[in-house]
Formats: sequence, structure tokens, C-alpha cells
Amino acid sequence: GTPTFFNIPVKKTGSTVYFTANEKYEYDKARLAYLNKWKPPIVIISQSWSNLDSEESTTDVIKFLGEIGSKVYLLEQPPELFYGQKDAKQFLSYYGLKPNQQAQDINAKQYVKFLNTRAYQQGRKVVRNIAKNCDYCELIPVADLFIRDDQGLVLDGKDVLYIDDDHLSYAGANKIRGRMQSVLESYYNTKE
Repeated sequence: GTPTFFNIPVKKTGSTVYFTANEKYEYDKARLAYLNKWKPPIVIISQSWSNLDSEESTTDVIKFLGEIGSKVYLLEQPPELFYGQKDAKQFLSYYGLKPNQQAQDINAKQYVKFLNTRAYQQGRKVVRNIAKNCDYCELIPVADLFIRDDQGLVLDGKDVLYIDDDHLSYAGANKIRGRMQSVLESYYNTKE
């Protein structure tokens, strides 16, 4: 409910779903202060890139993270599915899909049409541009784990991979675990 990116120096802007304008201002100041204090060696940014106002809105925070010496990993957004903010389990049941208890079965993976919107594709383009144009930023691609042609993977054996149309479940998040682990191991192995 609160944007990942904000202006630096921090400015008072409008309210969010969870914060008044004053609370949002204090929250952003605190985020900036803690980043400056901790100077984290790694920052992983995961967000709905399709909801980003513009690529320029990321500039201040991305630049600041570089100035404090952070390596920034940008986690690509999984595909958005067509059924909107509905409970995935309920909707998939309504749609006639049900988990397959035999994970070895060739039909264990089940797909639905994903919402290949202009906003989603623009978000993918933005995150790739940030990674390409910033030497301390790196993209962690994940969409390919969930997309087959114009369909999104929603069931893998007995596991439902989404909570709603664009938030991964625990099982869905586990599908990207190997890539996250690889990125972190690679970072720390180069530091030895």
C-alpha cells in the first residue's frame, strides 16, 4: 500500500492506503535514515513494476543505494493473471482447476490465461532498463518460470502458486527460491 520509491530529499506527498500524508513523510524519512545508517551490502527490490508511475520515479532511491555502496537486485514481477483481486483457490476451483496430488503426472502443471497487459510489459521493460543502465543493479528474472505462451502457471501438482491475481503464495515464492539463492551465493562468493 506504500510505494517502494520516493523522492530524495524526502518531500511531503499525498496519503497512501495505510498512511496519512504526515505518516508517509515520516515513514520515508525513517527508511532513508535506516538505509544510510545500515548501508546494506545487498538490497533486493520486489514490487509490482506494472504499477510504477514512471522509470524516473525510481531514480532517487536507486541512485542513493549506489551512493551508499549497495548492490541492488531487482526482482522481476511474476505474470498478472486475468481474474483480478479474487482469492486464487476459490477462483481456480470455480474455473474447474483443482490441485493434482500426483506431482509426477505429466499434467501436474496447470495454466490459465495471464493478463499480458501493456502495463505489465512496460513494467518488465522498466525494470530491465534500470538494471541495464545501472552497473550496481542486476535483474533477477522470474516471469519465465510462470509463463508458457500466453498462459500463467497457477497449479504445480498440489500447490496453488498464487494468492490472488498478482501475489505469489508460499509455494509460488518457492519456485523462485533457487534463483534467489543462486544470486546471493554468487554475490557472497565473489566477496571472499
